[in-house]
Amino acid sequence: MFYASILSLILEDQMKSVFLTAAAAIFSLAGCDDTVQTTSPQTLNFMSQQELLATIPGATTYGVSSQDNETKWVQAYSKGGKSGTISGMWGKEPYKSTWSVKGNLWCENSDTFDACWNVVRVGKNSLQMYNGTEKLRNIWNIR
Repeated sequence: MFYASILSLILEDQMKSVFLTAAAAIFSLAGCDDTVQTTSPQTLNFMSQQELLATIPGATTYGVSSQDNETKWVQAYSKGGKSGTISGMWGKEPYKSTWSVKGNLWCENSDTFDACWNVVRVGKNSLQMYNGTEKLRNIWNIR
C-alpha cells in the first residue's frame, strides 16, 4: 500500500508536469504567454515635425478604418505651412476637414473628429499612427 501511494504521487506529479508543459506550449503558440510585450516610447522612431511636413501635405492617404476595420477611406491633403485642408471620402461619404502639425504630432479635425497622433514610417509608402504609444489597428498608405 505504501508503494502504491508513492507511485500514485509520482504519477500525479508527472501528469501535472506534462499538463503544465502542454498548457505553456499552447499558450505560447497562441501568443498568450505570461510575458507582456510592450514597446517603450524610446524604441519607437516617431517622425519629426520636419519629416511629417515633408511627407503628408500635398499627398493622398488611404486605408481601412481602425475603428470598424471595414470602412475604406481616402484623404487628399493641401500643401501648406504647418496646417491646411483635407478633402476626403469615408466609405461613400465626402467630407472636409483640416490638418495641422503640433510639435511632432500629426493632427486632424472636423466638426465630428479631433485627434493628434505620433507617426512611424513603416514602409516607403506607409505610415503607422499611434495614440501616444498605442498603435492604431491599420496603417495609412500614401500615394
